[in-house]
Amino acid sequence: MLVGWWGGKWSCNIDGRSARMRWTPVEAGVNMCDENGRNCVRNDRLRWLGGFSDNGSREVRLTDAREGSRGGLNFRHADGNHWYLAKPAGNKATGWTTWNGRRYPLSCWR
Repeated sequence: MLVGWWGGKWSCNIDGRSARMRWTPVEAGVNMCDENGRNCVRNDRLRWLGGFSDNGSREVRLTDAREGSRGGLNFRHADGNHWYLAKPAGNKATGWTTWNGRRYPLSCWR
């Protein structure tokens, strides 16, 4: 079983824009598809499948979810940029994203 505080659906704010994030545990050999059922992936091992959408745009993949030594979540956006969310205080987590070498604020809540 895969465990992590970040699992599930989140409402977010990224640099002042509304957004949504989701993390789903995926078991070996299971096909996971986006909400439209068009883009599917077959997995070879237990891992997290993440997605992010801002301003109602198409969801993009979040990858390489890794819990840091202080409990925060490090992960990457589909374009390779690094993101971070600190372990939540209550139901809210704050952190940052990067884009073209610049850091932008990120906050998410349930």
